[in-house]
Amino acid sequence: MLSKDYNQQTDRKVLIKQSALKIFALNGYKNTKTSVIATEANVSEGLIFRHFQSKAELFFQIIEGLMIESQSELSSLQFFQGTPYQLLELLTEKMLDENHKYAFMIIQQARKNTEVPEKVTELLSKYSPDYLIDLLIPIVIKGQESGEFLKEDPRKLLVWYFNVINSLTIQDLVDNKFGLPTADFLMKMLKA
Repeated sequence: MLSKDYNQQTDRKVLIKQSALKIFALNGYKNTKTSVIATEANVSEGLIFRHFQSKAELFFQIIEGLMIESQSELSSLQFFQGTPYQLLELLTEKMLDENHKYAFMIIQQARKNTEVPEKVTELLSKYSPDYLIDLLIPIVIKGQESGEFLKEDPRKLLVWYFNVINSLTIQDLVDNKFGLPTADFLMKMLKA
């Protein structure tokens, strides 16, 4: 049986990572201070360094976890029971969800920013920026064949679609006056 102290430490580590994810997404790696992460997580800054050797290690663990999780989720798409439209709608809902939009943002930032730890750059080089697109192209083609999606180049459709979602999540953080559109609203971009 696991001890209460072990469970509490694990819970705190998860809380620190969740808080750091949000702060890194909002401020970028370079502009994030561990003191701000500690405040967000409601823990001492020393506790962060008890669980993570450095800010760079914390950032790496977050990115690594997100890449593993996204690869696992995307690999399971082939087992999804539903239409191509329903599948992409579900994926869109996840990306717009409060818990996932920061993940989507931080990965985009890590790919574009040259001031992230080298270990993160090396990790991301193992995951093609197109891997999401590559996994979804067969689904879009199937949706085009069934008349659900526009008859356009599937890669182009998906790149435009994800660029719009990325822009909306960033805009929502800057000015959430109108909030994010629904997944159904966004899916109309792809509809035949």
